[in-house]
Amino acid sequence: MEDEVILELRDSDCDEGGAAIHVAAMERGDWIPLLLARKCKVFLRASRVMEAHSDHVVVTWNLEVLANILQGILFERLDVAPCSVADLLEGATFFGCDSIISECQVWIASDMLSCSRDNQDVLQYVPRLWKVATETEVTWSSGSDFRKMRALVRMHWVPVDFLAAQSDNSLLNSHNRDLPLEPPEIKSAGLRLSQYTKILDLTGCQQVTDVILFDSVLCSPINVEGEYILHSFLNSSSRYSNSSASGPFLNHLVSLYPLQEERTQFELMQLPSVSEEVNKPDRSGIPLLNSLRVLLLGKCWRVRPEELFLWIKTTCSSLQQLNLSQCPQFSAFFLSHLASACPFIEVADFSRDLSVIHLATVKKPCTGKLLTTSYKKGSWDTHRYLVELHLTGHTELKDSELSLISKKCPSISAISLSGCSNLSDSGIAKFLQSHPKLRLLRAAITAFGFQSVCALLAASDQECNLEVLDLAYCTGLSAGALVRLLTRISSFLSLSLCYTNLIDDGLFLSCGTSLETLNIRGTQVTGAAISYTIRKNFKLTSLNFRDCRGAFSYEGLKEEKLDLRRLKAGWGVAHILANAKLPFLQTLHLGLGAQITSTFLRELPSRCPQLQHLSLSLQDLLDDELNHAIAKLPFLTTLKLRHTLQPLSGKFLESLTSNLVSLKLEDVCPSLTNAQLASVATSCKGLRQLSLTACRWLDSGALSIICKAWPALSELKLEDCGEATREGAAVLLCLYGLQSLTLRHNGAGLPRNFIMDASYQFPLLRCLSLDSCDTSGHFNTPQDGNWRSISTIKIAY
Repeated sequence: MEDEVILELRDSDCDEGGAAIHVAAMERGDWIPLLLARKCKVFLRASRVMEAHSDHVVVTWNLEVLANILQGILFERLDVAPCSVADLLEGATFFGCDSIISECQVWIASDMLSCSRDNQDVLQYVPRLWKVATETEVTWSSGSDFRKMRALVRMHWVPVDFLAAQSDNSLLNSHNRDLPLEPPEIKSAGLRLSQYTKILDLTGCQQVTDVILFDSVLCSPINVEGEYILHSFLNSSSRYSNSSASGPFLNHLVSLYPLQEERTQFELMQLPSVSEEVNKPDRSGIPLLNSLRVLLLGKCWRVRPEELFLWIKTTCSSLQQLNLSQCPQFSAFFLSHLASACPFIEVADFSRDLSVIHLATVKKPCTGKLLTTSYKKGSWDTHRYLVELHLTGHTELKDSELSLISKKCPSISAISLSGCSNLSDSGIAKFLQSHPKLRLLRAAITAFGFQSVCALLAASDQECNLEVLDLAYCTGLSAGALVRLLTRISSFLSLSLCYTNLIDDGLFLSCGTSLETLNIRGTQVTGAAISYTIRKNFKLTSLNFRDCRGAFSYEGLKEEKLDLRRLKAGWGVAHILANAKLPFLQTLHLGLGAQITSTFLRELPSRCPQLQHLSLSLQDLLDDELNHAIAKLPFLTTLKLRHTLQPLSGKFLESLTSNLVSLKLEDVCPSLTNAQLASVATSCKGLRQLSLTACRWLDSGALSIICKAWPALSELKLEDCGEATREGAAVLLCLYGLQSLTLRHNGAGLPRNFIMDASYQFPLLRCLSLDSCDTSGHFNTPQDGNWRSISTIKIAY
């Protein structure tokens, strides 16, 4: 009928071939149970008032949420609960239902607070609600009431970078709190842990210290007998009294938690052990957090190794997964005592950042004399259950230590050794011979060579399950060795051979057809081999063949629909993918040799409608064409432009939207002004990464614009940007969430103490790059080598 429109409602997980249900009239409401049951498709007849232009409208959403929204619109009946209010708010914002948004606000201000008093579990939904409210930019008319609930959340445990993003509202002011740059007061800092806690994720919480971990257990409501627990810690640690840190640490514990009777530390050490003191079988040896299985402490650089070992051993010996990635204070030596502390450990991650060079001469990882000595002697228990070990970036690891790991960890099926530059080809080969059933091996930037290939091939003669192999930058591998490897192992799902001696035969003769990820950047392969590989591996979703000069001369795929999600290319891409359709592509990086044309830019939104990340390097671009393409890419979150062949005026910046998270303009817009930067700040409020190079018209006002607009920046690079730091950079010290900072050639106004100021003001900072020309004389560095979270400092001269 002319006055009706058909609404086709699909669940977000709906299959194309799913069952369809037709409902005659929307007003009857008998379709609500169908939506709540999340049937695949429901067809409704609705009034033309709801849609003025189309006769048939497809709506894809979570049907349970959609049913609630439609119920609220048609029948003024809304079902709101702590577990659903965030989804309702998100859906109502997307569909523009102001009445639903208002009802959610009222419910949060009144009913949710009463729920929180009756049921502490309501707090688990607060982070999701907070995130949705921030992303949708919903203003809280009853904000003062909503913030009362924040009193139940310990603000000093909210990640610094998240709080930095909220610094422009009254959230922190309502608590009279500054950002938690230093550990909070011990007596108020305990984490809420219980005997039912299964996962403890403190990733990025630089406020965490080992003393706080102990405090959280000692003050936990599960501990009825505090004296018993303190005895447990003291008895477990008494054997480690030679440690340089254990004496003061134990004194501190005793001072925090005095026992009922006054006793000296010496007397406490003489107390009978826990097993002697408590004979009941249901208590002896039972860990305090007996349900804790996963402990994530990535980037927690304040936690000391020996104290963490003691905490794990005493409180959570049933631990199965431990993540200490980006913690430079932990070396591979820490592995030696994990078997005695948590014998059921299955996954251990000690990865370091490979994107930067670790300054081992400046900040050496230290695990204490006890752990190091035990590791070297090999006097540690076997890790019988350890199946996954990540040691990426551990340049101190040697062949002898890898051999010891091989003996003590017989069940390893996945290992990451990328960046372990002290390992030899023979050392890696011996490890591979001892572990023939590996499913994951990452050995980029190592001496992996012919002997290691032979070891892998020997494993393939048995039962090879190797699915992930990363040999990037392993230049010691010959072309023949790579061909042998690829023709013998067919189980690869992910393969990275960038900047190796790979040739066409390796791809043409490869016996595998299941590749999902392939990185052959900087190799000698041609376009013919690349096209053959794409056709052969129909599940391929990620492909990188940048800097492959041989790919230039081949006319490749024609009129083919590809399932690629990520594509990084250069030479030959215009020929290989000339007519290919890429409807699912989300990431596109095009570099030298890509030869982008105006036609390509005009067709980009229609060929890649789902594009989220766009990077263009060394291309001949025009403002108008770029502006047209960006305006029609609604999901774009990352834009990176580098070294365009002609300067751009910056007109394309007008098309950027609030979705943008990362903006990098390197040698692209030399005439960028403060006013244009302020305009970008108005339209792109959610920026987390900003890189500007050769923007020579910027001055010190640009720093104020950056700090005010993007307080949650995690990465900032300003290089050759006029006079940006001529008057100093003190204003930048409010960007507490920075993890990477580069300031070069922007004016000689940086103080000589800038490195020390940055190390204390930026608690998450890992990489700092400066140039001595931007200060008077040279930069001062801490005499005690206390770099806190910083693992890399680069100073150019």
